[in-house]
Amino acid sequence: MEENLFIGIDFGGTNIKGVLLHRDGEILQELTRKTNDTGDRFQNEKGWKEAIAAMVKALKPSDMATLPIGIAAPGLSTPSHHCIAYMPGRLAGLERLNWGQFLDEKRVFVINDAKAALLAEHKFGAGRGIDNLAMYTLGTGVGGAFLIDGKLHQGWLNRAGHFGHISLHPFGETGITGMPGTVEMAIGNYQIKERSRGRYTNTDELVQAYRQREPLATLVWLESLKDFARGICSVINVLSPQLVLLGGGITKAGDDFFLPLRTFLDVYEWRPGGAATLVRPAQFEHLAGAVGAACFAMQKV
Repeated sequence: MEENLFIGIDFGGTNIKGVLLHRDGEILQELTRKTNDTGDRFQNEKGWKEAIAAMVKALKPSDMATLPIGIAAPGLSTPSHHCIAYMPGRLAGLERLNWGQFLDEKRVFVINDAKAALLAEHKFGAGRGIDNLAMYTLGTGVGGAFLIDGKLHQGWLNRAGHFGHISLHPFGETGITGMPGTVEMAIGNYQIKERSRGRYTNTDELVQAYRQREPLATLVWLESLKDFARGICSVINVLSPQLVLLGGGITKAGDDFFLPLRTFLDVYEWRPGGAATLVRPAQFEHLAGAVGAACFAMQKV
């Protein structure tokens, strides 16, 4: 009998999101909880483990003993996709946690969160029908993933797609992978305070000040988007995708994000014969990772 229902969990430093997904793409149920990775409740790994276990239990229909489960999380998954092998600097306790054993489920499959988001977009969202596709996930940090001829490319160590760790400034401060002046440091939410000389603490504050034409906010925001455009064009030159999707909280800035970005893309993109790569927002918003995790479970079974 063909499986029709799948659970997807997206686990990050800010939120835990879960869905019960039908094979046709319908989201039958969704749940969200705060992770609070630095808060009292989640300082130790027991808190977020219990939260995810409770979410899986709540999503599973009472008349079903087991369901395929996908877990999307930051870091590099093992080749077997049973756990996250490497996750430097964040979410202590995540590395090497065998999710199938912990949840007492036989069919649990773990994938990087940005790769999960791309699977959701390709199967049910803005990238449907496009087989050479790249995606950025923009949030606390910057993730990425890409398809080549319709297949998710993960590479050796499942490391492929970390667009946020492309170096733009060779003498800049080093990021979590040791690379200097990265895309993640240029556009990621976690670096706003440093980029704005302590004036703003998050992207929302920065964008609101930019809309008020505050000079420092304007300088910081446009410099960030200029650097991000250079990062996108670098990926376009290497992978030659038909479409680049942008997802995550930063894209909610709308025209204040996309109009300056497209101006800088006009400056930096190599366009043979005048052909520009389409860059547009992803369809799924906060549930992309969870839907993609469920898609990955669907793919694996």
